[in-house]
Amino acid sequence: TLIMGGVRLDVTCGGNPFTARLEGSRLVLSAAENAWRVSQKALHALKRSGIDELLLESPDGQAALATDLEFSGRQYCKLREAGCVSKDFILKTDRGTLLVECGGEEYDLLDNALIPRSAAQGQEEAAS
Repeated sequence: TLIMGGVRLDVTCGGNPFTARLEGSRLVLSAAENAWRVSQKALHALKRSGIDELLLESPDGQAALATDLEFSGRQYCKLREAGCVSKDFILKTDRGTLLVECGGEEYDLLDNALIPRSAAQGQEEAAS
């Protein structure tokens, strides 16, 4: 868990330890595992603290998250209408891919729109 200014933020790496360093307005988190989970609420808190970007490093590579990331699209609207709030939208890494988890489902990101993971995988299979 990441603690900044005495505030516990919903940023974890699967229970594994990680290090943090500040590079200007970028916060870089590094871990030996690729099991990052970051809530959208944590991103908003980092933005209010003057952090513009969160960079997650692991052996699989890096994932950069803008702290002002806002989701869009039909699926996002449906989840919001169902009562999901920023703390419910969890960004996570999966073998180097950035996913969003909310309401028990996983979504890919395409231009900040949430695409149901099963639909995105079906499109990939149809294209091959």
